[in-house]
Amino acid sequence: MRNANPALLLVSLLAIGLIVAEPAGRRAFGDEPKAAAGNSLTVEQKAALAAVDARLAGVKTLAAKINDPGYKAEVARQIEDLKKSRLAIERNYDQGAYEALMHSVISRYQVIALWLKEPPLPAPDPNALTPDEAAAGWRLLFDGKSLAGWRGYRKQTMPGSWHVENGSLLARREPGVSSGDVITDNQFDDFELLVDWKMTKGNNSGIIYRATEEHDQVWQSGPEYQILDNAGHLDGLNTLASAGACYAVFAPAKDMTRPVGEWNTARIVAQGKHVEHWLNGEKVVEYEVDSDVWKAHVKTSKFFPTAYGQGNWGRAKRGHIALQDYGGAIEFRSIKIRPRTVDIK
Repeated sequence: MRNANPALLLVSLLAIGLIVAEPAGRRAFGDEPKAAAGNSLTVEQKAALAAVDARLAGVKTLAAKINDPGYKAEVARQIEDLKKSRLAIERNYDQGAYEALMHSVISRYQVIALWLKEPPLPAPDPNALTPDEAAAGWRLLFDGKSLAGWRGYRKQTMPGSWHVENGSLLARREPGVSSGDVITDNQFDDFELLVDWKMTKGNNSGIIYRATEEHDQVWQSGPEYQILDNAGHLDGLNTLASAGACYAVFAPAKDMTRPVGEWNTARIVAQGKHVEHWLNGEKVVEYEVDSDVWKAHVKTSKFFPTAYGQGNWGRAKRGHIALQDYGGAIEFRSIKIRPRTVDIK
């Protein structure tokens, strides 16, 4: 492949998926608060640009090894285009543009490495932050090794059904062992949450957010991002209870689940009263708390007292992240969160 036509190589890589188009989950955030150039950049934005510079330096080092003059010139042009994009972001910072640029820089490195038959970038540890993620403000909620940062709902300890196995946070009930839902020690208001999950056949679970501890059950306060084996569980026949739904209130736009036993990625965005559910790169639910549409959907659900002013389900501006133990084996990993800035009215 060393002497392959670079244009044909790029087309081939796109076809087999070694270069991935900009993730759909990343395109929704071009509305980040913008900072002016120079010293008006925040500390996080400066760190993000420094991460781009480090990646670009790696691309330039690798490009120096290219011995094909035509391809070397083409790569040099591409590097200059990337540098111009980086400068434009520094002048008018945009989070969506930054993430697209970082994706392009990493993809460029992988293409050159493949052409040179050099080792590609190693796959990241699912329970560790890359320098790029750290620069973008992400933090881990699970380190892949311990239960630190989690406890049982309305308890100070973890239920016995929860374990750490092979880098996963796993719930599996056993006779004589305590069980139950778990929550984060910390509370969060406006955030973007990413969670990888997989389960065994016919199972059911959920991610509950902005949950408080005022009720007997965690689902009585916070909305639930439903996790389900759609094909193997009866609830899969009801879209309001299928994977990705805001359970019992908003159905997902489509079924984006992968086959049982494969990892799925849930993404929840909560900014003030605006909430989005994403599943495997596709937005499947979107709603505004207290809007007429929200009230109409809540009114026909088991949370209907809230629609009549007699409850507070889904209205908390701040709360815990919770994971449900519903009886079957469910695994979570790569649990990470970052703050989202919005004016709450």
